[in-house]
Amino acid sequence: LGLKPLGSKDPNEAFEDLKNEFEDEFLKYTEEHKFLMYLKPTISEKEYNNEKDKCMNELENYYGKFCEDKRLLRKHGQVEYRTSMKYIHDYLKPGDHILDIGAGTGRYSVALNQEGYEVDAIELVKYNLGMLKAKKSTVKAYQGTALDLSRYKDETFDITLLFGPMYHLFSYEDKLKALSEAKRVTKTGGTILVAYV
Repeated sequence: LGLKPLGSKDPNEAFEDLKNEFEDEFLKYTEEHKFLMYLKPTISEKEYNNEKDKCMNELENYYGKFCEDKRLLRKHGQVEYRTSMKYIHDYLKPGDHILDIGAGTGRYSVALNQEGYEVDAIELVKYNLGMLKAKKSTVKAYQGTALDLSRYKDETFDITLLFGPMYHLFSYEDKLKALSEAKRVTKTGGTILVAYV
């Protein structure tokens, strides 16, 4: 990918360090929430939605404590950021309109906006959205979810980024809905880039 080693470490070593650093936290989080993927067929729709809402509140609380803004600036996070930006630039054309779904604190949105692209950003977590808006870019940032992009007409964007939401969605139906909404708002012949753990 043309990435330079970060310090004395190559990107693979940096990734392993990052994985080890966050593995305990990640395993704890996934152990607490993975049951939702299997729960839906055995409980009522109301019970499922209550559990999903509870988990979404926990997700918002988690990101309220976790410094998402600095994650991609750290040595290890640079591997993810540089790799993602390389692929984004492979598909970008001058004048493209970009949608960043699950924009976090705007690391990609703001950088692409500073390069001259028109960028819209959707972020679920209020704290992250506040951080994004505080950066005083011209990114049009809104609170929302990947499951409902009804504020946008069909075929609005040239490139759609779906980097955060897919690993926070609990059911197959929700994942399909997020992909369907991303496809709907992306122009025919446009590009959707998805990150999925």
